[in-house]
Amino acid sequence: PPVTNCSPASGLTTGVYTHARSSMTPGITYWARGCADNATGRGYSTPIQFTTTALPAVTLSASPASVAPGGSVTVTFANVPTPTVRDWIGMYILGDTGNNYQDWKYEGTSPCGQAVPGSSRASGSCTFTLPVTPGNYNFRLWDNDNILLQHAVSNTVTVSAPAQNTLNVTANPGPGGTITGTG
Repeated sequence: PPVTNCSPASGLTTGVYTHARSSMTPGITYWARGCADNATGRGYSTPIQFTTTALPAVTLSASPASVAPGGSVTVTFANVPTPTVRDWIGMYILGDTGNNYQDWKYEGTSPCGQAVPGSSRASGSCTFTLPVTPGNYNFRLWDNDNILLQHAVSNTVTVSAPAQNTLNVTANPGPGGTITGTG
């Protein structure tokens, strides 16, 4: 690879030297080689290749996956790479987008809420109360009050229709008749 940045280390060094770099992109392969200047000119080491460690995927899950109308779920998140106090989780009807959330909470403190928290978290959990309307919902973790940078999407949570009560009525008409019911 061509040498694009050969800058001297601070001071004079003989033998082995080290050089630290920061702000390298995770999961990228880089090439490096050393260079040295002396009275006879510039010399280069053998190039080395290394790959920076990839960050773990951001995860978001909701449990349980099925609830009664108005039931609660715990939404758990992990591995947010650079958490901010304005990272938030939105609850959506499955298929809705952007600002069409049903509810939302900042994930920065426990318990999660709608006030800007004083700290941020890379992992944790929040509790949401689901609507009474039956249907499928999911949760989305967004970066820093931004609906353009989505970290993760949860599994689907189903709000089941309420159970139907059945009443069986038997009537015996006439004088002295009776009406009975079961259900």
